[in-house]
Amino acid sequence: MELAPGELGFDPDPQTLALRLSRAREALKLAAGLPKVPRVVLSVISQLRERNVSTSRLSAEIERDPTLTAQVLRLANSPFYAGRRQVGSIHEAVGLVGTNALQTLVLAGGISGAFGRVPGVDLRAYWMDATAAGHAARTLAGLVDEDREAAFLAGLLHGTGHLILCCLHGHALELPLASIRRPRGAALAAIEREHTGLAHPEVGAAWLDGLGLPERIVQAVAMQLQPQALNEPGLAALVRLSLSMVAALDAGIAAADAIAQLDARAIALFDRQRRSGADSFGQRLVRPLTDWADLEPAFQGGRDATASSGRQP
Repeated sequence: MELAPGELGFDPDPQTLALRLSRAREALKLAAGLPKVPRVVLSVISQLRERNVSTSRLSAEIERDPTLTAQVLRLANSPFYAGRRQVGSIHEAVGLVGTNALQTLVLAGGISGAFGRVPGVDLRAYWMDATAAGHAARTLAGLVDEDREAAFLAGLLHGTGHLILCCLHGHALELPLASIRRPRGAALAAIEREHTGLAHPEVGAAWLDGLGLPERIVQAVAMQLQPQALNEPGLAALVRLSLSMVAALDAGIAAADAIAQLDARAIALFDRQRRSGADSFGQRLVRPLTDWADLEPAFQGGRDATASSGRQP
C-alpha cells in the first residue's frame, strides 16, 4: 500500500471492527508469552473506576517497585509535565502533576516496561514515536475540553498491538518490515494482516481491554484506522488527528505545514462543538505551535539514527 509521506491512510478491509476484535481476543487467549504488567499497574487500572483515590496508597504502591518508580519519575520530569522543575520522588510527583496525571504516568511506565525485548523492534525509537503521539493527543484534548490523560494514554498505547504481533509472529514479520524505516498506519496494518491474519489496532485494543483499561481508550485504539473514527467528535477522532500529526512530523514536514494538512473533516467535527463567538478548532490548533515544534527534534534524531542502524518501527 503506497501512501504519501506523512499519511496514515484508512484500513480498506470491509470486515467489521467487532469481528476483528473478537478474532484478536480469541488469538490472545491462545497465545503464550504475552507481556506481563506489574501488579501495581493493574491496581491503578482498577482505581480508575473509583471516585476517591488515596494518593498515599497510590504512592506507596509505586515506591515498592523500583523500576516503575524510575520510569514514572522519568516521565514526570519530561518537559510536558515538569517543565524546568525536577521531581525527585513520587511524593513530589503527586504534588506537581496531580493524582490523575500520576495514574497516567504509572500506566504509561508500567505498560511500556512490560515490553522488555521485541524481535525486530528498536524499542527506544518505538516509544519515542508513541510518546510523541501521546503528547500530541494530550495537546489536542486540551483544545476541546476532552480528558487530557485519557487522550495521552490512547495516543501512547495505540501501537502496542504491533509490539504484541512482533512478539508472537516475529519471524513472519521480520522480512516484510525489514526495509521500512518506521512502518505505521494502514500500510503497517496491511503487512501485519497479510502475514499474521491480524493487525495492530484490534490486537492492541483486545490486549488493553483484557487489562481492564477504560472502554473509550480501548475503542480509540481499535478505531485509529477506521473512517468512522471521524463520524463524531471524541477521543477516537483526537487520536486519529494526533497520529496524523506525528506521521507528518516524522516525514520531515514542519509543524505549521503538518497542521495545515490535517484532515479537514476531523477538524470540522470539533468546530461543531464550539460555543458562539469562540475561535475555530483550526485557529486553536495553531496556538500550541511551540508544543508541536518541540516534537520535531525527536524525530530528527530518529531519522539520523536510521541512517546508520536500519529499521526503527
